[in-house]
Amino acid sequence: MLCDVGDVLIKFDRGVAEAIERRHGLAEGSLLPAVLKSQPGRLAMAGAIDHNTWRAEVGALVGPGAVEAWLRYHGDLDSQAVACLKAVRDRGVRVVLLSNANGRLRSDLAFHGISDVADLVLGSAEMGLLKPDPRCYQEAARLGGFAFHEALYVDDTPSWVAAGEVLGMTGHTFTSARALNECLISKGLLS
Repeated sequence: MLCDVGDVLIKFDRGVAEAIERRHGLAEGSLLPAVLKSQPGRLAMAGAIDHNTWRAEVGALVGPGAVEAWLRYHGDLDSQAVACLKAVRDRGVRVVLLSNANGRLRSDLAFHGISDVADLVLGSAEMGLLKPDPRCYQEAARLGGFAFHEALYVDDTPSWVAAGEVLGMTGHTFTSARALNECLISKGLLS
């Protein structure tokens, strides 16, 4: 099982970003694009710049105070989705996490106490590859020791799920832990 982290296991409340924007006098809807979609955001997720460089460059876009406020927020754990992964893993299914994330992925997992929820954790910054690049999935399969035709791929981004399906994985677009649980039962991974 290949599974995303952000907005699957760890939810990021847009309301937190909006509150930071208000506190720091930023335009509504500007923080997350600066953090994630800006050039430094994309470079950090691809592993082309380190976390401190990312912090400084995004700080130049939205102010260092806003960046530090965002970094204090580690998202909210979806304990039911985590329970699904633990249950699958307890049945002997290999679980690999694959996330487009900057160098902070492992600290977010540790913050929530789920560093051991998977057999392998792969972050795009460490791999130097971003989803939906097919090479990202190919490297995950190689490192995770699984074949595409045997894998269930769970992600909240439909186009990324579709990219995995093109390679032969069974895809599930994450909408809720309940829907994930139903999917796992239907695939025979849980009973």
